Amino acid sequence: MSHHHDDLYKINKGILSFVLFFANYKSVKLRALFNY
Repeated sequence: MSHHHDDLYKINKGILSFVLFFANYKSVKLRALFNY
């Protein structure tokens, strides 16, 4: 049971880091557009 919870935690952490990376990438692109 705890092992399954561990996997879920890892998956959630992976999704969260991906979302943060994507949001950061998007904001950088937006900033580049506005600076242009």
